[in-house]
Amino acid sequence: MSADHTYQTTSLAAYPSWATTTSTATAPVFAYPGGKARLSRTFVPYFLQTGGTFCDVFSGRGNVFFAAASTLQYGSWWINDIRTIPWFTNMLMCGDTVEVVERTRANYDRLSAAPESTEAILNEPRMTYSGGGWAAGFGSDVNIVGRDTYHKRLIAGQRLLMQCGARFTDWDWKRVVERLGEDDFAYLDPPYMNASVRPYSATDLDHREMVDILVCAKFGWALSEYPDPLYIEAFGRPIWQQEQSCAMSVNRRTDRRMECLWVKASGDRTSGGVMLTM
Repeated sequence: MSADHTYQTTSLAAYPSWATTTSTATAPVFAYPGGKARLSRTFVPYFLQTGGTFCDVFSGRGNVFFAAASTLQYGSWWINDIRTIPWFTNMLMCGDTVEVVERTRANYDRLSAAPESTEAILNEPRMTYSGGGWAAGFGSDVNIVGRDTYHKRLIAGQRLLMQCGARFTDWDWKRVVERLGEDDFAYLDPPYMNASVRPYSATDLDHREMVDILVCAKFGWALSEYPDPLYIEAFGRPIWQQEQSCAMSVNRRTDRRMECLWVKASGDRTSGGVMLTM
């Protein structure tokens, strides 16, 4: 897929009534290297709670996006990622009908041979090591969720996408943020600096350039990363930090790193009672 596609969910009137009720769907979580499955609900209270557009710039499997969409009040919702947009679009169209297959090596080999099929795309997070995609290989993760649980999460994700009318793009991140204004808020979970986590590479992002853009940004934003002098010097101390265990998909070992969150809101706006301007 090129980096020039944009997708928009259709009118809510086109969806069945179960998908458009006023009650908000529960935020699901999905495996992905660095995907914030355990931290999504921790981060969202630090964000600006209302605004124009909420944009998840490096969305991955959308764990933070789903947590935000289930609790925050924004006029529009935007999911961007250069790798995973086919997973979102297939979830939107087929999340309630796709068969979740048994997690066996035979099924892995069958689906990985046809990776662009809807069945393969939607089973990928559960079938591959840490949800990292077919290139990550088949892994015997002990914390893998059951078939029924995973299917319920697909349906919950589908429902949230329908309810918020999400826009999907697979653009370069700079093209995304240059379209955000003062009333908008962006969450950035980029490929971490000096970290080897698939399916992204070190060439996907110039971290110094990202810092320079965020320092001058008119929109509000939150950035998750490991501590580094580059971020400390530009943004000050993080608003939140905590040591976390993480699975490194390259060498399949578990390591512990200090996760950090920096947050900045435009003007003097606040979020969750926390002053976000720095």
